[in-house]
Amino acid sequence: MRSAKNNYPEDVVRAAVLAADADRHERRSNAAKAAAETRARRQETKVHIVVRRIVAGKGIGQRHRCYICGRGLSDRQSI
Repeated sequence: MRSAKNNYPEDVVRAAVLAADADRHERRSNAAKAAAETRARRQETKVHIVVRRIVAGKGIGQRHRCYICGRGLSDRQSI
């Protein structure tokens, strides 16, 4: 059977679409893995910055959001 547009064989068109979908999936997967590594590295950097400030005696002051992740703090000890 032939594809309606450009008269390509249907099996060739299906194979090309499947290959394109697999390539897209692999690119997105690799990008997601790289993004996860970047987030982990940035979080580790923030932790080191906080530790250096605390060790130097500068502290980080009273905050209502976590210095590392940005989530809201609710209990007194965390604040």
